Amino acid sequence: KKKKKNGNNNNEKISKKQLEFSYQGQLWSFLGLIRLDLLLPPFPVDPTVSVSLHLEWIREQIKRLKTDISSHILINHGALRTSNSHTFPIQSLQNNLISHQNEEIEIKQKVINRPINQNLIQSLFEEFKNFKTSISSLKRVKSLINDISVKKNNYLEQEEMWQMSIRKWISDFSNKYSVYYSDISVPIILATEMVCYGVAQVVSAKPNNSILASTIESISSLPSVSIIKVQKSDQIIK
Repeated sequence: KKKKKNGNNNNEKISKKQLEFSYQGQLWSFLGLIRLDLLLPPFPVDPTVSVSLHLEWIREQIKRLKTDISSHILINHGALRTSNSHTFPIQSLQNNLISHQNEEIEIKQKVINRPINQNLIQSLFEEFKNFKTSISSLKRVKSLINDISVKKNNYLEQEEMWQMSIRKWISDFSNKYSVYYSDISVPIILATEMVCYGVAQVVSAKPNNSILASTIESISSLPSVSIIKVQKSDQIIK
């Protein structure tokens, strides 16, 4: 009887642990979905436009200051020739010019090269919006997680097909936009990877090193992301 009781306790512990890992997977998925929501802007506006406009304004100020300094130098020379005591101080203008020139150097480093075709940014956000309202929508992910949790018929096939669809979208999206828009596309892909990892965790209901390793490998291959070296499985999750 004692052995049977101990066996039941062990089964209960395993069941609780599996439930805990399943909840962790759901949390990963929903955090990823929240990140995707935050990354979808209300209007398809390039976030780097403000930097470009600021740089343009700085250059206009530099041009104006150079003109003012040249004019004041000429006026001062004329005043000295005519013994006129009134001259224009130019030191403050020169200080402002130096300050603006330094600012121009800093801002130029923040400017990201964009393609001439401005419609590409609109296409990016349109594809992202369609993705958010289809295979990565809250309704779709919740339905999939629910089917997995209750082990609905063919739930493994459903999850596999969903993962394949997500992977294809990530590949197409990355190939199309990561060259010029990596600052926008990479965060979107990272959030999507969170959702995928979470769903896979719900399926396994245990700490699955191969899933995490696969996720890290996918993230590492993205542009503008530091390469993460995947080590032995026992070093990933202990």
